[in-house]
Amino acid sequence: MADFGLDATELDIPCPQCGHETARSIGRLKREHGLDCGGCGRHIDTDAEELEHQVRAAVQRGADLLAQQLKRLR
Repeated sequence: MADFGLDATELDIPCPQCGHETARSIGRLKREHGLDCGGCGRHIDTDAEELEHQVRAAVQRGADLLAQQLKRLR
């Protein structure tokens, strides 16, 4: 699979307690292993490797869908 350089990709992480979304890059989540909610202050543990895996899978599905649509246009 291609390297999409996802460390700079920003994700909005919702707080399970108050619902406030806090933006963090995948790279920062890898370094810090979590974040504090900007709304209520609760610490949110994250698995940045799993987040990156899910983002990569979504990007690949999008690329596959685009390729299928382009084939239909030819």
